[in-house]
Amino acid sequence: MGPQADRFCAFMEEYAGFMGEMAAQEDKKYSALISNDLERMDKAIADQQSMLMRLEKLERRRAEVQKAAGWEGLTFSRILEQMGEDPRRKDLEEIFTRIGRMLEQIRYSNEKSMSFARMNLQISSMLAPEEGQTYDAGREKSQRDEAASGMVFETKV
Repeated sequence: MGPQADRFCAFMEEYAGFMGEMAAQEDKKYSALISNDLERMDKAIADQQSMLMRLEKLERRRAEVQKAAGWEGLTFSRILEQMGEDPRRKDLEEIFTRIGRMLEQIRYSNEKSMSFARMNLQISSMLAPEEGQTYDAGREKSQRDEAASGMVFETKV
């Protein structure tokens, strides 16, 4: 295997590490959502946006490094086939397997987060005033105060 293929293997190790970071970030995002802590949610969203920008850069680099190794447009399984009996094949196969596991974990965590968010939106829409109605907290408070004051004056001593 030539130096470009070695470079590809080293890069894929880095890529797998990043996928592990993304999986951990997805778990943090879910924890932030279920905590109902707005600051944690904002941070989780900002962190996710940062991770997505890093992922875009890594994907561009992966395509470049893969092309330089002579494997442009090939899937991971086709790359392994083309490696034949190369001694680094087993290492690369393990890296690809790790990446696959991380992607599954990311999908699972993301689906949990999306499901939780959808459920909260449904609950919010059920609790929200109907279209055309508005909620006036000041009016509600004054109505409660009037009712409470009336009770004080109507109480027999």
